[in-house]
Amino acid sequence: MTRKVHCAFDDEGVYVYQSLNPTIVKLAEETGTFGKNFDLGRTSWMKPNFAWHLHRAYVGNKNRMLAIARVKLHHWAWLEILENSVASHYDDNLHGDKMRWQIDLKRAQVISQWDPERGLDGKQLGRQSIQLGLKAAILPDYVARYIIRVEDASPLASTIAQLAKAGQMEFPPIPEEREYPIEESLSILLGCRDAD
Repeated sequence: MTRKVHCAFDDEGVYVYQSLNPTIVKLAEETGTFGKNFDLGRTSWMKPNFAWHLHRAYVGNKNRMLAIARVKLHHWAWLEILENSVASHYDDNLHGDKMRWQIDLKRAQVISQWDPERGLDGKQLGRQSIQLGLKAAILPDYVARYIIRVEDASPLASTIAQLAKAGQMEFPPIPEEREYPIEESLSILLGCRDAD
């Protein structure tokens, strides 16, 4: 299965998504970044695939409704997050020395892993999307420096979820997700690959 860094981006920055408590998202939208009630002491997960969060928050989560924050990051910040990441699972072809990988993972500021990417209809797309867990050491920079702005994408997600549930396949537009250009060395670090 293909592994490439797909995300929505423009000249200003890169969009990523986080599923969070609605109160946290509302305040972040008002202030431009995360503040009160955003826990800087625990790993915070983000993913550039909107449909994955749509599925998690509105389809896969039965107990509580999560809000979806659309977070716009500076390009340099996005690259810094990727460059500081360590894969959550050992890959002999990628890491070689398992003990070194274990040490790197323990010290990592960011954890990366690959999950099946979904379309807005909830179906898998035949490729994997990167998910990034920002640990406590990097979260102060994330909140204070990396973020351009935060939007609440929950109303859009709710509309799309209702249309998908009704069997309709024409959805409101979302920022286009396409392959993000990265250096070969970073591609190797992340474990990007073409189809098996």
